[in-house]
Amino acid sequence: RLKMKINNHHITLTKVEEAQQSVCEEARLVLQSVSAKVVQTVHEQSLNPLNDIPAQLQEVSGALLFIEGATGQYMLQQAAQVVQHLIEQGSMPTEEQIGLLANAIASADFVFEQHLNRQPLVQSALQVGVQSIDTLSRAVA
Repeated sequence: RLKMKINNHHITLTKVEEAQQSVCEEARLVLQSVSAKVVQTVHEQSLNPLNDIPAQLQEVSGALLFIEGATGQYMLQQAAQVVQHLIEQGSMPTEEQIGLLANAIASADFVFEQHLNRQPLVQSALQVGVQSIDTLSRAVA
């Protein structure tokens, strides 16, 4: 079930699994916060709620690297860059752009949920998020 090699051969698999569970739970809480801020952005028609999102997405991308591998990490790092670009440009995201961002957030959350429920990862769900972020990146460039 591990995607990354463990260099500490004195750690038990149980400890690694406990760490993964904790990472998943914390990451899901951060993603809930990110989702709430995206909704707040739409309701308020203000970019202010987005200010913390790039850093939060970067943090969760590290969790995805630990749990899933590089694909999920890439997706959230790209999402962080896109949100940062929108903030710097002072551009309010369109409804379609919000939907694409939401797809990536939901894909990441799904990976963590699957892991917590000890279900196999559904790669197609992750690919939806990657495709959405790629589309969003091109749209805001």
